[in-house]
Amino acid sequence: MRVPIHIFCTMVILALTVGIVSAGPNEGVVLAVQGNVLGQQVDSHSSPCDIDIPVDCEDMDTHAVPYYGASWYLAVVVSPPENTPNFSTVVFGLGDFNMAENYIAFTGSCVHGALEVTTAGWPGPGEGTAMSWAPDCLYGYMEPVYYFGTYNYNDGVIPLGVHPVQGGVVVNCSEDPEMDSFEGFGAMEGDNPACPFVPEPTPAKWTTWGRIKGIYR
Repeated sequence: MRVPIHIFCTMVILALTVGIVSAGPNEGVVLAVQGNVLGQQVDSHSSPCDIDIPVDCEDMDTHAVPYYGASWYLAVVVSPPENTPNFSTVVFGLGDFNMAENYIAFTGSCVHGALEVTTAGWPGPGEGTAMSWAPDCLYGYMEPVYYFGTYNYNDGVIPLGVHPVQGGVVVNCSEDPEMDSFEGFGAMEGDNPACPFVPEPTPAKWTTWGRIKGIYR
């Protein structure tokens, strides 16, 4: 018997999360937003996932310049620089927003081969999505995992948030998967969470991001 794709995806994601424990190698991650601030063309010859993201988390911009009326955004998993990030599953959702002023017309994974399971009302307020690309794995400190194409009116804000059932998490790529919760979420046309870092217990109070940029905090 052929298993419908949505049931298969559910089975895969549930299998990955069985027995996982919290606090793993991706501790401290946030889910930030990068908008298409340059009005990059997105059509049949290009992908929203090709939107440029900055090298530095602090330079990420949640705003977009509409292209033929549509605004494009990426959801980017940002890891603390002291981590060794690796993850094969991401679960998140959308917060509350006015659908009359903010219509999400396009969504999709930026990870090739990802299996996606969404709640029935996705991409509406309070809904969620879960994606897995195991056995493949992502290792970057700033990894775009999802895109949104929206039509915004009155400069409305669309916040990312937790999945209504499974929360907001990433699952690592080990044989015994460990789950870490997102520490913060960005919002399209809103604000991003602070860049993740772990303060060092020294009187100078340098941050890891500050050391990288050569900036004293």
